[in-house]
Amino acid sequence: MTITDLSQTLADDTAADHVSGARAAAVAAFIARARAIAGDRAADKTPLAAIADELVALAGQAHLFPPAHFPVDAARPAAIYRLAEDPDGRFALFASAGLPGKAQPPHDHTTWAVIAGVRGVERNVIFHRGQGSKPGRDTLEPLRQLDVQAGNAITLSPADVHTIELIGGAPGLHLHFYGLTLVEGGTRAWQAAGYEIFSGTNVPGKAFGEVIEHELRTPWITAEALKLHQERGDNVVVVDSRPFTEFQNMSIPGALDCPGAELVYRIGEIAPDPETLVVVNCAGRTRSIVGAQTLINAGIPNRVVSLKDGTMAWLLAGYKLDHGQTRFAPQPEPAQAAARERAARVARRAGVRHIDAAELAALEQQAGERTLYRFDVRSPEEYAAGHLPGWRSAPGGQLVQATDAYAGTRRARIVLADWDGVRAQITAAWLVQFSGHEVYLFRPAPLAPRESGPEPVRVLRASEVEAPWIEATSLTAQQAQGGVTVVDVDSSLAFRRAHIPGAWFATPEKVALVLAHAGADGAIVVTSSDGVLAQAVAAELRRTSKRDVRALLGGNARWQALGLPTESAKAGSAAAAQVLTGDEDAWYSAYAHEDENRRKSEMHAYLNWEIGLVDQLERDGDLPVRLVDYRQQ
Repeated sequence: MTITDLSQTLADDTAADHVSGARAAAVAAFIARARAIAGDRAADKTPLAAIADELVALAGQAHLFPPAHFPVDAARPAAIYRLAEDPDGRFALFASAGLPGKAQPPHDHTTWAVIAGVRGVERNVIFHRGQGSKPGRDTLEPLRQLDVQAGNAITLSPADVHTIELIGGAPGLHLHFYGLTLVEGGTRAWQAAGYEIFSGTNVPGKAFGEVIEHELRTPWITAEALKLHQERGDNVVVVDSRPFTEFQNMSIPGALDCPGAELVYRIGEIAPDPETLVVVNCAGRTRSIVGAQTLINAGIPNRVVSLKDGTMAWLLAGYKLDHGQTRFAPQPEPAQAAARERAARVARRAGVRHIDAAELAALEQQAGERTLYRFDVRSPEEYAAGHLPGWRSAPGGQLVQATDAYAGTRRARIVLADWDGVRAQITAAWLVQFSGHEVYLFRPAPLAPRESGPEPVRVLRASEVEAPWIEATSLTAQQAQGGVTVVDVDSSLAFRRAHIPGAWFATPEKVALVLAHAGADGAIVVTSSDGVLAQAVAAELRRTSKRDVRALLGGNARWQALGLPTESAKAGSAAAAQVLTGDEDAWYSAYAHEDENRRKSEMHAYLNWEIGLVDQLERDGDLPVRLVDYRQQ
């Protein structure tokens, strides 16, 4: 490279940096104006026309959006570029670039949206959505059409269904602005209007489990009957369908741990004798029911039942649980072929679709327009040992139980993978029956490139200020000298179980309450389970308080791994007074209550709540359940 070439390159880089900086400033100014316009109003009262005018003005500054900054080509004919996104998702702005012919099928956004043109013509067709003759099949009738280009915009309500297509023979770039829908009056107004309110955690998965038992009559056994079988030495095996960490915490005596998606995969090794009674249990109801019905659907020769009300029933009957057990179902070897055949039959009956590498690549190409989740459904240990690059870990049983925790976007695309041909098929067969997502199966090549280690976590920053880290050993030294204040922002439940001695607890949004208990000049150290949340909270507290605020490196997990002391905050203890914000931040399991009578009362309440979900679903009618009855051939 000559000096002249180098000078030109540096000049080009400087110009590009200048444009990027100017664009970032213009985007920030637009977001601020849109925020002021939208306020806290509901979607139907948000003045979208005024926001559209602001977006048209931003898009009109075409020099801020040069084609070189938003490239597309034949290999990548469409691309989405994030320009801004609030940490809480309230507002998000994207640049959608594409070659002529780029198109998206009918879809809605479940949020309001505004689209403005920078260059090119994006044809938007809006449809009326009607109820079809078959459940779950709606009809679409075109209502209006608008060609979005430089100088105009289209506004969309959360329920609007539209298609887009880049027409006119020229590449295009359009700005897509989204805002979360706010329900005016919140849940109280929703309830007052006569709509259903749900409480608890993982409601869709738990409700689905109750529907399964209600509709398919999944057989069950009581704790007392199981205890009698065990005392008589009958041919019975108890299989716990929860993750290993939950199993270690507590388990039915003699049970083997075999998380939900592993059941069909390992049952041939667990119960090779077809005369063995197989009892599937969990901590409550859902995973027992789903696990038992999974084995029944797979057609294993054994009699299979769920343990009615799980370990809760065992305790309520007055029996003792085991703790710290490590009994895990064995790896399948000779029985794996039969397991694969059963899983394939289950998936076929459910209508699960398989895709190849080319079809997966096409879905990945469209991920900017339609949310795509790629889940490895094997065990966390197998995932860490080697997984497809960019794929997330979602053990199959937990994915069915807690779909809402893994896939936050409604009606998304979900692709599942494993290398054994069993667990992904079983998981997919359940997901297509209730989740409302598009579910696909992908079988990786045996020698497909893999990456190892835990799943990377993307953290959205809420503050430009960086809080310095402090090592656990340095914190102990400062605590010995005095003058340092520790505040835990993880969860009040975890704090009551074990926390750094002397620490206060506050929820992240109320962490400033600790300032009243901190010395005027001493450092404040924020901690959380692994330190990630602590860093974000510490940075914001440092910015607003102008104090010396730091984050504990590795958080509570590293503190405990180093063998450093902890204390609990049980009711009546001195440490209980260190909880500044009550217990409204976390859902307390019935098992978490210290008082035995309170614990039993909460268990009964929980079981009644879960059973009552079937009636709630009938009143609400919003869970798209499509059960497959495998008894009917």
